[in-house]
Amino acid sequence: QYTTQDKGEEVLATGLIVMPTDVEEEMLTVLWEHFTLGLNDTCSPTAIGLPGIAHPVLFASLGNVVVAPDYIGMSGWRGESDTLHPYIIAEPTAIASLDSLRALHHFVEEEAPEVRIRKDHMVIWGASEGGFASLFTDRYLPHYAPEFESKATVAAIPPTDVLWLAQYGTTNLGETTLGILASITSMSQWYETEEPLSDILQPAIADIIVDELKNKCEGFEFIETIQSVEDIFLPGFIADVQNENDSSNWICAIKESGIITTSVPLVRDTPLLIVTGEDDPLLLPDPVREDIPRLCEQGYRVEYRECAGENHTGGAIRSLGEQWEWIEARVAGTPMDNVCVVQAPHDCSNE
Repeated sequence: QYTTQDKGEEVLATGLIVMPTDVEEEMLTVLWEHFTLGLNDTCSPTAIGLPGIAHPVLFASLGNVVVAPDYIGMSGWRGESDTLHPYIIAEPTAIASLDSLRALHHFVEEEAPEVRIRKDHMVIWGASEGGFASLFTDRYLPHYAPEFESKATVAAIPPTDVLWLAQYGTTNLGETTLGILASITSMSQWYETEEPLSDILQPAIADIIVDELKNKCEGFEFIETIQSVEDIFLPGFIADVQNENDSSNWICAIKESGIITTSVPLVRDTPLLIVTGEDDPLLLPDPVREDIPRLCEQGYRVEYRECAGENHTGGAIRSLGEQWEWIEARVAGTPMDNVCVVQAPHDCSNE
């Protein structure tokens, strides 16, 4: 458990530190940011056992020190959160992740002084929601934790343009629709909006969605009653999203969580790898492809790789070896290939 802050108020967060034993040389620090597991304490990686800790343990077995935050609102082994996890909201995700790095170094200094790590010898790595987290942790790092310097950032199957996904999810019923619903619900709490959820959601959804997300990680019964996006969202909200109505506080919040549209300036060009799945039904690759040149215009040095025929999970898992090899090359100082090039999908199954 460590101290972080949320909108200037001190809060407690939890996470996991994993490190190999009997390693004498200096080790690379990996900040691992997990994929979507839910929006409450019981869904957090440190609460669910092996599925939540598998990636950190794997990466530590490669000779790395790994710190893996649960995120705010997902207090895994203490169960103290009184609000939903701020889902796909940039600021709290990035800040809690960066403070976990500070907690790691404090832990090593106090409890494991024989472990050799440096604040400028680290990488940021995440998948799905964690890919979103890694993009924004990298973006916030020089502003909030300038004592650290990342060698590389990997964002596997991330949402880059949340507004595009909102536009898609409010016109095409599917997994993206439910992701936008969860994000909007948590935004209403985190931003402490004056507008109630009943202003944008159908009464049947507005009345239950907070309790559903607070008490479950999956298996939401209300999903069975949904036949169209209009069963979830009110027409006015759908119109605001489709027309990018900047006078709407909801659109402002959505844009702030897009790596293209955020107001946080980019001040470092840390090497960035973005991986997608060609057949991902949740975080479609189409907007990510379109965003690569836009990211490069902002000043990013980014490589883009797309896993042919892979869905959301497959795009992240099948390419794990490729992602790790890319990280190793960046840490070694090897120049990047195909910078700012949208490459055709390739087979990730043997990588």
